[in-house]
Amino acid sequence: MGFEIFFGILIAFGVFAAGWWSATSALRGSGVLRAAQIGALVFSLLAMATLSAENILLTQLVGGLLAAAASVALFLERWPNKVFPFIQIGFGVTLLLKIPFNG
Repeated sequence: MGFEIFFGILIAFGVFAAGWWSATSALRGSGVLRAAQIGALVFSLLAMATLSAENILLTQLVGGLLAAAASVALFLERWPNKVFPFIQIGFGVTLLLKIPFNG
């Protein structure tokens, strides 16, 4: 039980760090990258909210949209900054596969 809580905290920290990076990147960027970063940020926040509400279908939908927006950001971002969209893609795919709801 303790390890599950610990890993949950680590995952949440990564998702919050990636969301913060999306916010700062959206402020500095322009064009399609800015739109992708804003989308990734909004869908990250929505994903956490729908996960708290335990609505499986809505969580899957938001997870898919998060993975799509983060994929666009990953494609357009410069190499050192690609770590954070990877975290968001992983979170989106995890939600899409219903892993938090035991598959």
